[in-house]
Amino acid sequence: MTPRYEAPARSTSGTDADLLGQLRHADGRPYGFYKNALGAWDYGDFTLAIDHVQADPYAPPSSLRAWARPEAMGLPEAALASSDARLAAADFIARSFDEAIRARGARDVTIARAGALILQRSYATVLPDRVEVRFQVKLPARGRTILGKSAARLFDVDVPNIVMDCFDFVSEDPATTRKRSRLLAHVAAYEDYRALQGILEERGWVSFVADDAMLARRSGVSEAPLAGDGVVAFAAPESLRATVTLPHAGEVSGMAIPPGLTLIVGGGYHGKSTLLEAIAQGVYAHVPGDGRELVATDPTATKVRAADGRAVTGVDISPFITHLPGGADTTSFPPRTPPAPPRRPPPSSNPSSWARARSSSTKTPPPPTSSSATPACATSSPPRRNPSRPSSTASPPSPRPGSPSSWSSAAPAPSSTPPTGSS
Repeated sequence: MTPRYEAPARSTSGTDADLLGQLRHADGRPYGFYKNALGAWDYGDFTLAIDHVQADPYAPPSSLRAWARPEAMGLPEAALASSDARLAAADFIARSFDEAIRARGARDVTIARAGALILQRSYATVLPDRVEVRFQVKLPARGRTILGKSAARLFDVDVPNIVMDCFDFVSEDPATTRKRSRLLAHVAAYEDYRALQGILEERGWVSFVADDAMLARRSGVSEAPLAGDGVVAFAAPESLRATVTLPHAGEVSGMAIPPGLTLIVGGGYHGKSTLLEAIAQGVYAHVPGDGRELVATDPTATKVRAADGRAVTGVDISPFITHLPGGADTTSFPPRTPPAPPRRPPPSSNPSSWARARSSSTKTPPPPTSSSATPACATSSPPRRNPSRPSSTASPPSPRPGSPSSWSSAAPAPSSTPPTGSS
């Protein structure tokens, strides 16, 4: 049995060469020896911190952090100009780290996957003087024995390359230039969305859907936009058309939904549910290319719907609908109805079924007990018969001659009177 190793409680620090030396020295030792790597390690362009080491190879991966200064990364000033810009930049850096993991094919490095929404991430932070990303690494082992050389390669090649792919905005190669442009577009999309939400509050609107928005999704379980020649972009009706001015997109026209009751009507496959879902998702910002970047909804809005198959009764809809035909009460609609009594099955026309029903409903009283003594042979139960055979009152067949049964039956029965002696 491999002895358990208890690492010192105090974390250490040093350079990346110190960390690699410790990992090589731990080769072949018990898995708990990895805890000696706890601490912060200077890689020059960034700092790597190992905050938590997994207890054994089968436990959740170890927790790590990497941080750097924004000016050392070459982060554009537009990504640091405001709190909204920094939030969008942190969301982009989290996505960039995940893209670097997949591009490098590093199976031992993981990070939470982001969807189509721009949100404040707990695993990526951008501050005026610090950019930090948090991720997980599965430390290599054979059984519960450390593979120190594999771990040293992991922290010498895979982890630093992934971090630099994410943090590098200084280089002038085409990939870095495209990444810098995508970052600025990400920040611009979020700032336009925040400005659009401010216009909603200023003008008292509930929601705004821009013209040419691509609302349809690829499927009911996919966040990717539907692509193809038959996809129809959104066009606002003239009765609800309005124009807004945004800091990056400029003048944008679209549909402004006022407060109150708004009905969406149309035939099948006309986009009613698609529009409703886009309005409901408008409480969040969306990434560039999603198609719903310029769809914004009051952040206090709530989506309410009935669950499939659930009966809805006794609901107060009077704030929306009153004076129904027939004078129906809309304060409790539809009205509650008492449950119908259970129906009994109709009697069968077969007389035998009546007899079976009567016999099953009538209980046979138990036979009376007697206090007199009964011979043991009289208390034995009669032999069971096969229920599939019809009952018969005929006497049992006579035994064959020569069988033991015929001998016992042929023997004379004992007399009940005692024999008398001869005179």
